[in-house]
Amino acid sequence: MKLKRRSNSATSERLLSIIKAVTKTDPKEINPLNGKITRRHDVAEVRMIFYKIMKEHEHWSLARAANVFDYDHATAYNGIN
Repeated sequence: MKLKRRSNSATSERLLSIIKAVTKTDPKEINPLNGKITRRHDVAEVRMIFYKIMKEHEHWSLARAANVFDYDHATAYNGIN
């Protein structure tokens, strides 16, 4: 019997909406010049908050948290250290 994997979207989307409301910054903001997630410092800091909360309080792996933004675990690791 295959077990269903718990959905990331409900928890992560709820946290993203809270972070967006509190910081007034969208962590998934897209750079209009290249169509990728922006690397602006204020936006990157918001993503680092997300990584830290998901790792320490939701017990997500760094790879899982970084995957929300289409990054890999190394990006999340460098962000929280």
